[in-house]
Amino acid sequence: DLSSLSLAEMLGYWNTKATEICEGEGASLHFQAHENLPPIAADGRKLTEIFTQLLHNAAEAAAESTGNSVAIDIFPPGEASPGNTVDLFLRNSSIEMSEDDLRKSFEPFHTTRGSEHFGLGLTTAAVLAGQMKMTLGLRHAEATTTAWLALPAAE
Repeated sequence: DLSSLSLAEMLGYWNTKATEICEGEGASLHFQAHENLPPIAADGRKLTEIFTQLLHNAAEAAAESTGNSVAIDIFPPGEASPGNTVDLFLRNSSIEMSEDDLRKSFEPFHTTRGSEHFGLGLTTAAVLAGQMKMTLGLRHAEATTTAWLALPAAE
């Protein structure tokens, strides 16, 4: 069930979780949430699961690359993209990813990280995002992979 959710109430936990995961992978972290973020329409548990899956993916990928960094930025509606969404960008340094790898990233059990990974993190994040009418995208350019999550503002 979607409800009006205050991101401000979640950001402390998210920052702590991001710090913990990035430190565990030896990655540096930049975390910035802009002020005056409006409430969003979401299920808090599902949204935190999406955030955690994206974060684990980013920190592990950063650990395998030169740069070893993760950056999280959260923008209010209209600042990063048009429309009435809060935009969350999670960027990490990464090895080269082809367009085919990006497309396959959302397929169940597809992984580029070896047999110790099940290949379900991005699949889970995409399914949960779809259930909440959020948009999740993935892009790679110039040794950086970016996950973008558009969170609909509550009405």
